[in-house]
Amino acid sequence: AVGGCFPLVFSLLGDLFPPASRAAVSAGVQVATGAGLAAGQALSGWLGPATNWRLPFVVLAVPSLGAAGLMLATTREPPRGAAEEVLRGEHYSSECGGATNTSPYTAPSSSTSPSSPPRYTASSASSRAKLARLLRRPSN
Repeated sequence: AVGGCFPLVFSLLGDLFPPASRAAVSAGVQVATGAGLAAGQALSGWLGPATNWRLPFVVLAVPSLGAAGLMLATTREPPRGAAEEVLRGEHYSSECGGATNTSPYTAPSSSTSPSSPPRYTASSASSRAKLARLLRRPSN
């Protein structure tokens, strides 16, 4: 169960924190995960033999559910890519030849029917030179 949540956690971290601080935040999450696993195993190893095998599950579920409820009540899901400068359009237009469209794709005009999904075609904003400039930028 713990391993299944890591893609979700790091996806949220990518949306909540700018690239410069993601490494430190990711390290903090990993340290907290390791400390939580160690504390849970230590408590279960002490409590399980003293009582029965079911009690450690109940004792450890209570703070976990409390933390989940606290996060649900206090955290809003961020917009995807909110911490990415390129996706906000701050540097995209200046580094990609002055394109005003922040997306490299454009929807076709009225050539598609309303019942079919629109097809997106590559525009001139996605040329090889512009792509090469974007790929040379440092990233996280």
